[in-house]
Amino acid sequence: MPTQETLTATDNCSAVQVTKSQENKVENGNKIIIYKWEASDECGNKTIYTQKVTIKKTSQPTPPNGGSEVEKEIIVYNGVSTESGSENYLKFEPIENYKNLQIEIFNELGQKVYGSKNYQKNGEVFRGYANVKGVFRKGKRLPTGTYFYVLKYQDITGKSNTKQGYLFVR
Repeated sequence: MPTQETLTATDNCSAVQVTKSQENKVENGNKIIIYKWEASDECGNKTIYTQKVTIKKTSQPTPPNGGSEVEKEIIVYNGVSTESGSENYLKFEPIENYKNLQIEIFNELGQKVYGSKNYQKNGEVFRGYANVKGVFRKGKRLPTGTYFYVLKYQDITGKSNTKQGYLFVR
């Protein structure tokens, strides 16, 4: 909230006195602050300056599905094992708050080893195997080590976001 500034004034008659005041009120659910400065001198000259500040009441955006869930920050589970098991993949939560998850994964040399335009949909997840041709054969298990990801997604308001980080494959 802005604070009231201190103003100074000068004129040719005499010293100028500046008094300030503040009025607070509510209109249509919005907070209104009216700052007022009055400058006057011994000759009877007077000038008034007024500033009105309106603080509008806002609300949280409503998710497209009409729910009331507030957006949560995306959580990354970045340990991946090529051993069998349903949870052995690069996982992001809560995905119900996000859409259009696109991911690219790179090795330590910056070479792309995995890519997906529909990540975590219909079982499409990274389990430590390459899915692009070039550096490794498609479908081949990647060596143990650190890899880097770039995740692009849209939040519940439709805003595009990018999250980058690392993951470990064992």
